[in-house]
Amino acid sequence: MSGRLGYGIAAVAILVPWAILGGTGKAHAGAPKGQGGPLPHGGHPGPPTPRNPPPMPPGGPLRLPHTSLEDCEDSIEWFALPRLPNGELWEVSTDSPWRADAGQERFRPTPSWNDALEFAHSLGVDVGFPTKELSILTWLSTPGAGVKIAPFPLDITRGDMMGEDYAIESNRLIEIAREGRTGLIATVGKDYVVDPRNRQGRCTIYGWHRLNGIAIQPVSSIHENTYHDYSHHPRLARRVL
Repeated sequence: MSGRLGYGIAAVAILVPWAILGGTGKAHAGAPKGQGGPLPHGGHPGPPTPRNPPPMPPGGPLRLPHTSLEDCEDSIEWFALPRLPNGELWEVSTDSPWRADAGQERFRPTPSWNDALEFAHSLGVDVGFPTKELSILTWLSTPGAGVKIAPFPLDITRGDMMGEDYAIESNRLIEIAREGRTGLIATVGKDYVVDPRNRQGRCTIYGWHRLNGIAIQPVSSIHENTYHDYSHHPRLARRVL
């Protein structure tokens, strides 16, 4: 009985925000950038990113091999989420925009918080990370407007989770589940999120929702901002109204 009750509560927690927000989003590329600017949290998403990037570690940010920021920028497709109760309109990238090459194979690398934030800022002050609320809304928007796939946790005892081999294997599983479908996809991994629990020198992660709507990863700042592993696939967000 307690298990059924817990599942029911979890289902309500996921469905209620969707019922309140309503509507469906639309995917498009090259939409005009929004006005940005800080917003109070107050139960609504805050600013998409801290106004200034956190300090870089000695020697600069950790770089992934074969990664091109130009490739990232060219590949971004934006999806308009349903309007929030406070009237704001937000867009998220339909996928993690990072791509890299390993031989003849194209895959999703996993940038650190520092690298992802640096790239987001290169696109404009209105581009950054989503909040937890926007991450949930993105997952809720996929039934009718995109591709919803189950997480694929890998055996972390076989090697280095930060290594390219893990990222490539994870990407293969994502593409098998995707079956060639395009548009908004959720979720390929954990989001980097803006949250009151953001701490200097740390990355804040959330998400990787199962098909029942339960996130594998609660909001956490356990890792340093130079850390990344195969499960980190940050999505970008921007406010357009």
